[in-house]
Amino acid sequence: MSDRQDRDTERPGQEDAGVVPDAPDAQQAHDATDEPGQAEPATAASRPASSAATTARGGSPVIGWLALLLVLALGAGALWWYLQSQELERELRGRIVQLEAAADGRETDVAALGARWQEQLGSDVERMRSGLRGELGTELRHQLQVDLRDELHGTLSRELLQESRRQAAAIESFAAELARQREQLARYSANDGESWLLAEAEYLLRLANQRVIMTGDAVAAQTLLETADDILQEVDDPGLHRARAAIAADVAALRAVPGVDVEGLYLRLAALLEQADALVIFELPEVEAQPRAEEADTWRGRLQQGYESALRKLSDYIVIRRRDVPVQSLMDPQWEGLVRQNL
Repeated sequence: MSDRQDRDTERPGQEDAGVVPDAPDAQQAHDATDEPGQAEPATAASRPASSAATTARGGSPVIGWLALLLVLALGAGALWWYLQSQELERELRGRIVQLEAAADGRETDVAALGARWQEQLGSDVERMRSGLRGELGTELRHQLQVDLRDELHGTLSRELLQESRRQAAAIESFAAELARQREQLARYSANDGESWLLAEAEYLLRLANQRVIMTGDAVAAQTLLETADDILQEVDDPGLHRARAAIAADVAALRAVPGVDVEGLYLRLAALLEQADALVIFELPEVEAQPRAEEADTWRGRLQQGYESALRKLSDYIVIRRRDVPVQSLMDPQWEGLVRQNL
């Protein structure tokens, strides 16, 4: 298609190229006919000038035609490329559609083939099963039983061997751990035993201190201190002399503490709780309201009454304490009533 367009574009150029050179010859013939009376030398002299002018006039159209031909060639090339790309795109789309159709057909064929093979395989299996059920004789069944028994025996033997190996490995690891523990126990020296005894004695001393502070149980604290002293005596270290002296002092101090009858205290408190319900609560005596003083008739009397009223108001907000007299503790009226009844 591009070659045809190039040939079509070249033909007008050739025709135009053939027409353009004829124009100067016709003009020269016309000039020659218009001036027949001119001399021959003049005609010969004017030929080079006329040919030069003709060449100058013919050069510009040739360049224009060449540019036009170049533009037409580029346009034809672009059109050809566009048409070729469209055709290629149509071909690719057609190929894609064909491939999709072929893939769908193949999937359908594969599914049908799989179903057919599955059906055929199922029928073959059923046929083989029925054949085996009907044709297997006593010898074949016995052979199958023997093979199955041998296979089970081999499987059990392998499993027993593996289990025995695992048990042997576990026993070896346990023996190694036991040996390591024995080595650690063997590395313990007399100093380590003494440290354990000292830690135990320290714990007993701390426990005795807690018993004395928290519960006040002198007997239990004394027992703990005596046990700690026995442990220090077993250590037999001269450096513990001061500690044993301090423990002896604490034991002597605890022995000097009189015994507390805890059970008797509980019984007394229980008796007091039973008597508490029978106690009478003291009631505050009712204060009679003082009669309101009559207002004075004179302005001096009213002034005196106002002054006294202001002093009473101030006495409610201001308390004057004397530092030279010891402060007496005040008692709640209810506690005062209980004290009066007990007295």
